[in-house]
Amino acid sequence: MICVEPIIEKQFYKISEVAEVLGVRYNTVWRLIQNGTIPGVKVGKTWYVPASFFDDLQKQAKKEVV
Repeated sequence: MICVEPIIEKQFYKISEVAEVLGVRYNTVWRLIQNGTIPGVKVGKTWYVPASFFDDLQKQAKKEVV
C-alpha cells in the first residue's frame, strides 16, 4: 500500500480541532486563548490556533520528561 503525504500542511487549526486533540471542551480552549495561554488568531468570526502551538507544546513536554 502506498502512503501519500499531504502536499500542504495545515498552518492553523480551529478551536474545535484543538479541543479534540487536547481532550478538552471547546469553551476551555476559547478561554485559554482569551487569557493568552494558547495563541490565537481571529479571522472574521472564527478563532484559529497556529500549528506551531503543537510543536511548542511537544517541545515543552519533552523538556519536562528529561
